[in-house]
Amino acid sequence: MAEVVERVARLEERSDGVTAAIADLKVTVSELDGRMQTGFAEMRNEFSAVRGELSGIRSEMNTQFRWLMGGVGSSALVILVAVLAAILARG
Repeated sequence: MAEVVERVARLEERSDGVTAAIADLKVTVSELDGRMQTGFAEMRNEFSAVRGELSGIRSEMNTQFRWLMGGVGSSALVILVAVLAAILARG
């Protein structure tokens, strides 16, 4: 009977140790979750900032493209008028 009591006492000690280890793991996981959430929030903020910068760059590129296409169109119009003027001058 004493042997059974001894075994039960050892099992209870192990159980207490396992329970304490589980509690420590829960605390560690909770801390890790907090750090991860903070990291994710920082990443979202950085992505939003980059998205804003890219939006500004895209807007600037669109503006420059419009100016370029306007210049090309104007140049084509000048050449067309010059060619028509040359044709009408001959005729």
